Amino acid sequence: MTEAMNELSQELCVEEARRDEILRRAVRDRVPVVISRFNYEGWSCFHSRFVEALRGEELLVFEAARGEDGRAAETLRTGERIGVSFKRGRTKCLLTSTVASGEFADPTSGTASRLALRWPDQLQVMQRRLYERVPPPAGTPVSVRVWPCDWTPNPDPMASPRRPWSGEWTGVDGDLENLSAGGIGVHVRDETLWRTGDTLRCGFTPLGGPDQMHLDIRLRHIVPHADGGYSLGFQFLGLDSSTTGHCRLAQLASVVSQYRRASVALSD
Repeated sequence: MTEAMNELSQELCVEEARRDEILRRAVRDRVPVVISRFNYEGWSCFHSRFVEALRGEELLVFEAARGEDGRAAETLRTGERIGVSFKRGRTKCLLTSTVASGEFADPTSGTASRLALRWPDQLQVMQRRLYERVPPPAGTPVSVRVWPCDWTPNPDPMASPRRPWSGEWTGVDGDLENLSAGGIGVHVRDETLWRTGDTLRCGFTPLGGPDQMHLDIRLRHIVPHADGGYSLGFQFLGLDSSTTGHCRLAQLASVVSQYRRASVALSD
């Protein structure tokens, strides 16, 4: 993580009093949230909502998390680091927290489950327009490489759960069609073997130069392209679940803003 990336991330974080005010209002309004976690099976996303804030105990309490299919999600482990995102007006809020007690029985009913998280140190707030996809500046082609990940558990318990891809190369090179803080669109010339829902990895250099961005992505749609080939739409994964992810998100926000300014300047 570079110092510049960290500074970008800090610029998106609100001060402590503002953080607490936003979280209290989210609890009051029982705002829906998306929870993301990374383990040996890769990325998973769950849906929940705020229930209460136990400020004296430094806890945020949520409904039991459910998977994208609506079914109850597996129990999140105590001590596990997860990401939480939610919408607030024209902004999107993101935080990283630690599971305090997993899912536990609600003593008032004896039946409902709850999920308790530690009060977060920071809260990032981003304008939702940054999640609207914009094309790269005209005349500035950006190459994107997409490849599969090997989510097989690593035998070394101290190593990363993600292992280097050891199978036959099935990566694809394409051109950047559009970008946002939430995802990326890529034009590829050939048909791929991937299906919607597949989790992959991408690498690209949005502003030129030597530094590439490498991000985990999920394929959301495949549609034929007017000039041949296919347009692949990907969702970025895990940018709300770690400090490094927050820095990457801030970097993406900066790039998207530059793309938008270039687009506006061209139309003037």
